[in-house]
Amino acid sequence: MVNPARPAPSERSNSAAPATLDTGAASGTQRMSQALIKTLLARGDALFAVGDVSGARRFYERAADGGSAHAAATVGKTYDPAFLAAIKVRGMQPDPNAAAAWYRTAAALGDPEAPRLLERLGAGPNR
Repeated sequence: MVNPARPAPSERSNSAAPATLDTGAASGTQRMSQALIKTLLARGDALFAVGDVSGARRFYERAADGGSAHAAATVGKTYDPAFLAAIKVRGMQPDPNAAAAWYRTAAALGDPEAPRLLERLGAGPNR
């Protein structure tokens, strides 16, 4: 499922299409190898660990585009006002609507934490 908060991978001019195993046309995602997803998540985690939330977000988005439910939930957190406040991020504007859209994507991909994150955000699964 392509997140409505941003264009589909094929519509982004500044992003190369991910290496895919299965185009996932029915769901709107592009399936990629688990090894590539793991690499993208690790790179995102490394950037996040040094405080580069916006840089990490790009890697998480790419992994989410490849079908990673965990990555989609993590992208949502990078927009979530409560999460950003908890980690004391400065200079980033929270976006509850984008967070909710990513949490819904994560839920659709099967992330078990996503419904709770949506509720905490006050968005619910279908709002």
